Amino acid sequence: MAGLSILIVDDDIDTLTVLSLHLERAAFAVRWAINEQQALRAIEDHLPNVLLIDEMLPQRDGLEVVRRVRARYSKETLPIIMLSALGDIPEERGAGFHAGVNAYLSKPYRRDELLHQVKTLIAPSHGYFDLKNAYSEDSK
Repeated sequence: MAGLSILIVDDDIDTLTVLSLHLERAAFAVRWAINEQQALRAIEDHLPNVLLIDEMLPQRDGLEVVRRVRARYSKETLPIIMLSALGDIPEERGAGFHAGVNAYLSKPYRRDELLHQVKTLIAPSHGYFDLKNAYSEDSK
């Protein structure tokens, strides 16, 4: 998976650290942003293969950031996974999909669930790749 990159947007350093560890173990290049401005700048500097974004950010909610990204990039060009601590509330999920996310994960999510979503979104444009090592017990 060399060359496949993920941008994580979250204001919680612990969440960024855990997500980065999971994704780096699966051989993704990971970058971080902690707010909307950093996220939009990072996307312009180097378009990631997937954007993981928290629904609740300090200055502007993640849904607004998704809308801004979608004004420029399609779902195929830049897949977005919304991460939410609000739980699996149908209205919240609906708002995320309406804003333009490709997938929605409620916190806490399992590592294999996260990696499956990323793989599913990247596979159509980059061909199928094997994440079996990412799912193995030894790599947890």
